[in-house]
Amino acid sequence: MFSMMFWKKTLVALICMPVLLLVLYYGGWWLLLPIMAIALVGMGEYYSATYRKNHRPAVGLGFMTGILILFVTQFAPPELREGSLLGLIIVMVGATLVLQFGNRPDQSAVDNSAITAFGVIYVPLMLSFLLRLRQIDLPAALNYPGALPFWHNTGAALLVVVPVWMCDSVAMAVGSAWGRTKLAPTISPNKSVEGAVAGFVAAIVGAIIIGVTVGMPWYLAAVLGAFEGIVGPLGDLGKSVLKRDLGIKDFGNLFGPHGGVLDRFDAIMFSLPLAYLYLWVFFIPHGAGVPCL
Repeated sequence: MFSMMFWKKTLVALICMPVLLLVLYYGGWWLLLPIMAIALVGMGEYYSATYRKNHRPAVGLGFMTGILILFVTQFAPPELREGSLLGLIIVMVGATLVLQFGNRPDQSAVDNSAITAFGVIYVPLMLSFLLRLRQIDLPAALNYPGALPFWHNTGAALLVVVPVWMCDSVAMAVGSAWGRTKLAPTISPNKSVEGAVAGFVAAIVGAIIIGVTVGMPWYLAAVLGAFEGIVGPLGDLGKSVLKRDLGIKDFGNLFGPHGGVLDRFDAIMFSLPLAYLYLWVFFIPHGAGVPCL
């Protein structure tokens, strides 16, 4: 009933999930280094694809800025973090323009600068919110003493990872088995309305399961899951728009049938800032000692 691609992707996910849980639990360098590696690979996939379209982004500048964004997010004191990140972005934008001084006549300074900056914002800046979520002790912020240590370390991050994974998996399963109505035929012809609806419901269920486990009211967890069930697929479709414009099927093959980093983490990257902002608005200011904006 389900496609072979579904089973292959499920197998890859089952292998990767325990690794993700371990690095989330231990945090620190155990999480930072894999995130840095994922960000660099993802940026490399994106910049390489633009090179094939005869663009020439400032790859070295993008890589350096991405690493600094992640490093600052992990280690800067909360009172200095936002200003430092803003400064990094401003310096990066200015540097992209300076590096265009030596362009060939057939190169566009506007295109190259924009592609460089977008690569930094799209990959490492988005992924940096996983580090922010890992720094939040969500059960403590919710005054929920019954949570195990595992949930104190991982609860906030898993409020994104689990619903988005469930949304993607259920949407693929339902779409491959019963999908009839195309969701966005000109952008991603394999996606169906039936799969999207099932994935939306799965995201809500996943958020409620994790939210209740860490002490969040079920209805507020459901709202977050609904947001993720919308924003995650939109991130997926946005990635598909990029791939169509760049003339590629996948950004890479690091995850086998899942494709590359940008193919695998597209929905997660868009959902991470959303979840962090949601928690900050509703919960984080009320938790003593919990980092906030």
